[in-house]
Amino acid sequence: MTPVTSSKYFRPDGHPRPTVGLLMAAGMFGSKFPPATPTVLVQDFGIDLISHQDAEGWLRERAARCEGDWGDGGYTAYAAALIKGIE
Repeated sequence: MTPVTSSKYFRPDGHPRPTVGLLMAAGMFGSKFPPATPTVLVQDFGIDLISHQDAEGWLRERAARCEGDWGDGGYTAYAAALIKGIE
């Protein structure tokens, strides 16, 4: 896989681009996500933890990702799905 040198979502210094703000607003206000947003990102971008069946499990999975554990599929599977959705 080719290393990412630029991102639609983050600047090289790690700060989010305005695109991230649009995604956050869509998630918070129940609006539609921008048309080019990959499905895998929409499914993984925020969640209503009050109504989620396994909120604790969802939080544990995100915490594990912060530690570098991306589960069975691994980060490469997630990244590949994300890249496929952008193309």
